[in-house]
Amino acid sequence: MMNLLKKYGKQFKKITIVTFGSILVAVGIYFFIMDYQIPLGGISGFAIALQNLFPKLQVGYVMTTLNILLFILSYIFLGKEYVGYTLYSSLIVSNTITLLENLVPLKEALTSNILLSVIIGVILSGLGIAIVITQNATTGGTEILASIINKYTNIDIGRSIMFADGLVVLFGIYAVNIEVGLYALVGLGLNTLVINWAISGLNTKINMVIITEKFEIVNKFIIEHMERGSTVYLAEGGFSRERKQIINTIVSRSEYFVIKNYVSEVDPKAFVIMNYVNEVVGEGFTHEPEDLKDMY
Repeated sequence: MMNLLKKYGKQFKKITIVTFGSILVAVGIYFFIMDYQIPLGGISGFAIALQNLFPKLQVGYVMTTLNILLFILSYIFLGKEYVGYTLYSSLIVSNTITLLENLVPLKEALTSNILLSVIIGVILSGLGIAIVITQNATTGGTEILASIINKYTNIDIGRSIMFADGLVVLFGIYAVNIEVGLYALVGLGLNTLVINWAISGLNTKINMVIITEKFEIVNKFIIEHMERGSTVYLAEGGFSRERKQIINTIVSRSEYFVIKNYVSEVDPKAFVIMNYVNEVVGEGFTHEPEDLKDMY
């Protein structure tokens, strides 16, 4: 029963995070990008640029057709779970934009400064994309290509997105005009920086080293209450020559403060060291524990 609750609790948390990130992307695009018709990459940017060459084409149909092809590729190379959450995210983005068009129709751009509009729009949408990517999904479009590139090469996700979207921007310069294309290039560079910065920050974990006389109860608290693993090793003090067991564990920022406060309560003399870890690969971080995995 507890495993079942954990499973659905994790899924609910993941869906909530993906939803929030997707809405953030939609807000950035609708309020700051759409009115200036800037092809900032992605399937939408490609469709906008293509419509300038072939006015009879409908942007929606082009996006739908290309997304179907990309979803097929993502199923083949990235797996069904990735496809499910990516499909959900792309639907949230498109439906949120449609909802905003009906509820908050814009007669003109929020700002007459196109560069300011690009910067704000890219920051909002870039943060949203990064949030979605941390949940092993994307908002669809060229991010699927970027995720495939990232999986099979050493190119980070931000650079992969920049490469895929860069091709779209170059096409946009040809199809629309050079000035709009240059704004798109600025936005593309900023988008890469925002996504890499946000993903790095959101994925950051903390490595804790704890030296305490209350070793047994602290280790039990980490394993049973925090549900985190730990590594225990024997060390000897350089001055005192006293032997002690040291606890080493990797946790999130929020978990760090809980453990630190607990250690301070049970052993005020405890020695706690922390340092930031940019990435952790393994059970409990990049994939589910075996007992939960068997339930899917």
